[in-house]
Amino acid sequence: MVIQRIQTLLLLIALGAMVTFTLTPFASLTIGGITATATPCDQPILLTISVTASLLLLADIFMYKNLKRQITIAAIAALLECGAAITAGIMAFVTLEHATPVLAGGIIAAVAALVLTLAARRYMIKDKELLRSYDRLR
Repeated sequence: MVIQRIQTLLLLIALGAMVTFTLTPFASLTIGGITATATPCDQPILLTISVTASLLLLADIFMYKNLKRQITIAAIAALLECGAAITAGIMAFVTLEHATPVLAGGIIAAVAALVLTLAARRYMIKDKELLRSYDRLR
């Protein structure tokens, strides 16, 4: 028996948040009246981390038949999302010295994806426990 409810929606919303993080700027820099923005697409390390996390979230949506693997992949995706948010924060505050962090679409989207992925993982664990209790009844 497979139970698949809210965690699919949470993973889908987390995927959208990671794609938003990948495509929106996380810092803006103004030098001499010219404004430039820094996006994960401009930073190869950040782009690799965010695309990998997005692909893992997409694969995780369709792994509902193997709950143990789905929980593991959600944990790996959450680690990558945490790494993406921390890397973007370090780049916005330390590497780009006079940059202003853009919280609206950039860093907050990565944090939102992290929270949603962890919530989905929590529901997966609850479903695993529910399935285990049903198996005891059989």
